[in-house]
Amino acid sequence: MVTPASTGSRPITPLADQPGDSVAVRAVAALDSSQAPGCDALAGELNGEIVAVITIRDGILVADPFRASTAVIDLLTSHRATVSAQV
Repeated sequence: MVTPASTGSRPITPLADQPGDSVAVRAVAALDSSQAPGCDALAGELNGEIVAVITIRDGILVADPFRASTAVIDLLTSHRATVSAQV
């Protein structure tokens, strides 16, 4: 099971199986000119909106290129390392 982590105003949450999440993830992937990652992924939110997603198994990352998401990406990468070590 993936546990949420948070740092300040940049929470990292596991992707839920909810229609709203899949729409947001597809939107971020489209902005990044990429395909949406699979279900085993972590999403990084900024001000309540998903701005980056990373797959747990292989570390494939998609991010909104129009948002300042570097800190979110760094947190996702770090959290992914922790989560993938537990799997």
